[in-house]
Amino acid sequence: MRKMETLGLAMVAMLILVPALFAADVRLEAELVGPAIEGVKPEGEADFRADGDRHRLSVEVEDVNFPDGTKLMVKIEGYDVGVIMLDGGVGELDLDSAAGDMVRVVYEGDIVKVFYGDMKILTGVFMLKD
Repeated sequence: MRKMETLGLAMVAMLILVPALFAADVRLEAELVGPAIEGVKPEGEADFRADGDRHRLSVEVEDVNFPDGTKLMVKIEGYDVGVIMLDGGVGELDLDSAAGDMVRVVYEGDIVKVFYGDMKILTGVFMLKD
């Protein structure tokens, strides 16, 4: 009987604490770096925010030495999350679940990569933002 009471209390505690963990606001950032492309070193940043049940993801790239209109694929942990179209060597992907976008949940340590076809242009690791 004592085990059942302890188990019951543990389950009640989980029902209270686990939703509180997921309701916390989270912000993760990744600095994107990559090798030079014809003498120009690309860079960028990625930002993930979870505010309750709203998720936002922004990935910005700059100094990418490819022609205007070039499409780059953004992947997180190997999953396609969106496309960036370059204009003047810069581009941005902005996703917001409040706008109906499908935003993959990101965790600390997840790897974000930006590709041109099969060529990896930039990579970074999401870390907690203070």
